[in-house]
Amino acid sequence: MPSGRRQPDFELNRNGVFYGEGEWQSNYLKGFNQAIEFGDIPGSSGYFLIGYPDELRESVRQGRLTSTRPEILLKSSLFRAMFKVEGKPTSLFQGSLEKLPEWIIGSIEKNARLEHPDEFVSLMRDLVTELSAYLPESGSYPSLFEHIIAYMPTDKGELQTAKKAAAYLLLNQVVFYRILSAGRGYSKIQRDKIKSPSDLKSLYFDEVLKDDYQAVFNFDVASLFKQNSLKFILDMIKIIEKVEPENFTRDLLGNIFHRLIPQDVRKPVAAYYTNPMAARLLAALAVNDPRDKVADFACGSGTLLMAAYEAKANLLGRSFVKEDHKSFIEKDITGIDIMPFAAHLAVIQLALRNPIYWTDEVRIAIHDSTDMRPGDMVTSIDKTLSDQMHFAISAMENLNNLNRKLQKEVRFRQLE
Repeated sequence: MPSGRRQPDFELNRNGVFYGEGEWQSNYLKGFNQAIEFGDIPGSSGYFLIGYPDELRESVRQGRLTSTRPEILLKSSLFRAMFKVEGKPTSLFQGSLEKLPEWIIGSIEKNARLEHPDEFVSLMRDLVTELSAYLPESGSYPSLFEHIIAYMPTDKGELQTAKKAAAYLLLNQVVFYRILSAGRGYSKIQRDKIKSPSDLKSLYFDEVLKDDYQAVFNFDVASLFKQNSLKFILDMIKIIEKVEPENFTRDLLGNIFHRLIPQDVRKPVAAYYTNPMAARLLAALAVNDPRDKVADFACGSGTLLMAAYEAKANLLGRSFVKEDHKSFIEKDITGIDIMPFAAHLAVIQLALRNPIYWTDEVRIAIHDSTDMRPGDMVTSIDKTLSDQMHFAISAMENLNNLNRKLQKEVRFRQLE
């Protein structure tokens, strides 16, 4: 063991040598990064992390282990884990302790990634919670928050919603960029080149903006984060690299982006959850031809639009090609929502249906659809989408100017 390196909590010898870290749930991200470092130990075949439920620690403190059989407490607790075999995709776990050994053996001996969408969502939520803490509690906030939740935060509750939404946006951008860099040839993020959070946009996201995906990368969220957040952001990028989201199945990726938003954030930003099974059923009943056009005037984060995309694809009767994706996204499927954050997620979900294909635009608009009237619907939709394109360009210019101004001088005010 090299001097200065933290000692692993576990050493597992089975088809190689694997070093592991054990950590309480409240310190899971710290443990994740520590486990990654064990992969650099000479002779290491990989590394792993086991996360212990915090309630077990409370049980020990309260002396419950003397009155309750340990196996009962352990059986009812939810454990988390990550296992990385060099040269294989990272596996994730969330479940009971009794299932953990079988999962570890499977992670070592099976060639395929052992996917666990609940654990991926939990991991991403952990990242968002810690990331949002780096945004200040009070301040003269840029109008970006207004574009995220459709109004400026006026109290601490609304501020927390805006902060979490901003953190979700940055996380989405990093994950989405990772997927694009794996499938489209964009350069992978090199952590040693990032000297400030704003470098993410200038060095990487702006390259994608030259081609496409303005609805995803137009928000300059990275500049909201000050220099003290840099280490955590770099650790976040490292974790996303190791999880390799590009290797998840297409359906899982789309559902993950939807499920990432917890109820306490989803409700204030009007990103209401539509059951995917119900959406698929409705799409199957409504879509009868691959050329059918579909519109959702309160699309939220796009579950129904995603189901319509799949229904149209299933009716093609042939292999899916790039032209089908472009037609679906640019002409056939339309979504409108009054909440910018929800529309952002709808764009991501539709783009992730086939992220390897280019598309010039996604027919998602930020607008109050209740002011549209029957008989003028098509004209209104096309005008709204056109206005949104101009709005996005103007908003980006205004936000960039404002961020440059804020970097020079920030005046704080205490939120009541």
